[in-house]
Amino acid sequence: MSSEPRLKIGSEVWWFDENRRIYPKEGEPGFERLGSAPIWREHWRKMEIIGENRVSWIVGFAGGKVEQFKIKKKDLYPRERTLAYSEADIDEREWLEKHRHRIAEVVGRIKNPRVLRMIATFIDYKDTP
Repeated sequence: MSSEPRLKIGSEVWWFDENRRIYPKEGEPGFERLGSAPIWREHWRKMEIIGENRVSWIVGFAGGKVEQFKIKKKDLYPRERTLAYSEADIDEREWLEKHRHRIAEVVGRIKNPRVLRMIATFIDYKDTP
């Protein structure tokens, strides 16, 4: 993910709105006749910094004046990671979202202990109960 963002009034911010669900239409990738999953990237809503106070950035929809939420200046990356500060950040998360489970499945099928130990070393896995 990106380093510390330089925010100011007017800076773009993207918020992951889990309630915003846009589904693929027939003929689009990911469409399934009996129930498609929502398009992950479409959960992101583009917003902007519309103001600030001593401790927080005030976020609202672009061009608006209505506060939607605040971002603490000390905690720009809250644990739940519902905020992104660039399209590149969202691209990286999309790659992670798409490939994490696929990679885990492949690792789960590895039969060669040497290869699995190499992966364990790379991810700093500790072999302790």
